Amino acid sequence: MNRGRPFCDDNIDPSQSYNYHSGIKDDLSYLSNALNHTTYLDNRSLLLCIVRTLKVLSRKSVNRATIAPAEIAPVCGLLHVFGAKDAELAADICNFILNICYHQPNIRHALDAVPWLVECLDGDDDYLHVAAAGALQGICISEDGKRSVLNAQAIPKLVALLQTSPNLRVSTRCVGTMHNLSTEWPGVAQIRDNNAIPLLIALLDPKYTTDIRRHAAAVLQNLSRDKECLPTIRSLGAVEPLSQLRFQEDLHTQISATGALLNINGQAGDQSEERKAFKKALTQSLVVGMLSSMLEETMSLNDLPVLTAEEDA
Repeated sequence: MNRGRPFCDDNIDPSQSYNYHSGIKDDLSYLSNALNHTTYLDNRSLLLCIVRTLKVLSRKSVNRATIAPAEIAPVCGLLHVFGAKDAELAADICNFILNICYHQPNIRHALDAVPWLVECLDGDDDYLHVAAAGALQGICISEDGKRSVLNAQAIPKLVALLQTSPNLRVSTRCVGTMHNLSTEWPGVAQIRDNNAIPLLIALLDPKYTTDIRRHAAAVLQNLSRDKECLPTIRSLGAVEPLSQLRFQEDLHTQISATGALLNINGQAGDQSEERKAFKKALTQSLVVGMLSSMLEETMSLNDLPVLTAEEDA
């Protein structure tokens, strides 16, 4: 077990990790089984070493695809035992959950941890907030995951973090989770009832990152399908910042902004000449934006960033 510390030190950065790039399947059973023994649970240093090693190993797609439910449960169960009291340990558990959720069949085996992940959104530790919101965002890829997160009342805490945290990584993960949850009508209702619409419109401001603006536009697109949300979205001046997003380089941002504007301009099923003309104008502007983006990407192809691992903690 003493070898775990140098292993983590040597592999903590995915871009420099020999293990991550090896492509060889690792046996996680020994480490996960150790979490069932009080010898390790009572030794904080050893416990953190085991969990961190499992977090590092769970970055590899081959390990995520082959991990057994019995190897997931002991790690998730630690959140029930320790909660958010030990923020460093809890963050590593959250990142382990985030990693395994990139293989969607694993999500159902992490659902029991959802209430404790939501609990980790409390407090004032930004590192833990990033990790917990990331795990929730991953879980919300599945329908069962969305229902579990909504039932755990995560949205009020996500909204509270968006209102109070100056950390952009926290904001990105929180609004990304809300993006996934807003595809469900109960999610739309909870976002609306927690007075998040003004906040989402504020996140469209150019001072925020592309990721934050893209997710905020997507949430507004989903909310704008709801008749109870539409008057608020209109009255708070969402049209102007959404219109500006139509010319962003990011295609997904363009699509979400355009979809939101179409919804804001009229109710579903409205086929008036005015709406048809507006839809045509939006489509034309979207095409112009896409062509401009394609041209810029072609001209700067050599400057594209190298892809890194999904888990970034």
